[in-house]
Amino acid sequence: MAITAEVKQRELTEEHVSELAKFAGDVAIRGAIGMVVALSFTPGAKEGIEAMGLIAIDIDDLLRIVSLWDPMKQRTAVASFEYYAHHVERNSSLSNRLRAFVKDRSECPKG
Repeated sequence: MAITAEVKQRELTEEHVSELAKFAGDVAIRGAIGMVVALSFTPGAKEGIEAMGLIAIDIDDLLRIVSLWDPMKQRTAVASFEYYAHHVERNSSLSNRLRAFVKDRSECPKG
């Protein structure tokens, strides 16, 4: 089964839910799993998105999920995203921000 995602770099409100109707329809036609990833959701927005048959995931959800991954899976995910940013998006600004983020995280004390 395919997974497809709509990612928003903002908080989604109930007013944004209707903007996801086409995405939800496309997901249903393909028989895929559809995820909407956002920084956060206001009360009612997450419920509205899930009522469309989509999975709503915010930053706290992502951090909880990734914390369950073993270190090898985490490294693979980072390497995959680095490849995507550099070779698929070909976005030097994104690649540079990602490299800085990874460098900053790798210098953080573990604990």
